Amino acid sequence: ADPAEDAHLPGAQEEGVAVADLFESYNTIYSDRLEDTRVEVVRLFGPVEATRTNVLRELMVRQYDVLHYAGHCEYNAKDPSASGWIFNMQRKEHLSPNELNRIDRIPKFVFSNACESGITPDRSRERTAALAPSFAEAFFMRGVANFVWFNYRRVPAIAARRWPEQRQPCHPMFWTWAFTHTVL
Repeated sequence: ADPAEDAHLPGAQEEGVAVADLFESYNTIYSDRLEDTRVEVVRLFGPVEATRTNVLRELMVRQYDVLHYAGHCEYNAKDPSASGWIFNMQRKEHLSPNELNRIDRIPKFVFSNACESGITPDRSRERTAALAPSFAEAFFMRGVANFVWFNYRRVPAIAARRWPEQRQPCHPMFWTWAFTHTVL
């Protein structure tokens, strides 16, 4: 959560903590069943822990079922293969489709709370094996079964959790998050 030191995203680390706490609560709630199933959470928060290198290392070395990212993402319409999660804006350090194609064990469920992470180019007629994938397409090509994202407006998890109390107008993507959050 919130990996870009030069592009801090308010609420992203708080969201990461809330999601990690939710998953870890499974171990407490279902303590009588831990022999069969246990949830292990790896927390990478902020630019010191959540570096591109650390994230790639975790994905290459360990098998994960769920990956949650809260930060910035950029979609490059001229070159979709240059799109990706942002780890440093100034140095243009992204986790791009190129890196994703080198990972053998992609989680089956990816939640990307990052603007533009799910945008795919309108090029269905041009689709060929030689065409470089966009960021979202790269996840699907690697076997992700579920990819939940926000394209334009980021709704932090902490705000979404408090939404009923605040009586704010509903944004359609909030319901996607709420449903996914509830299922998990």
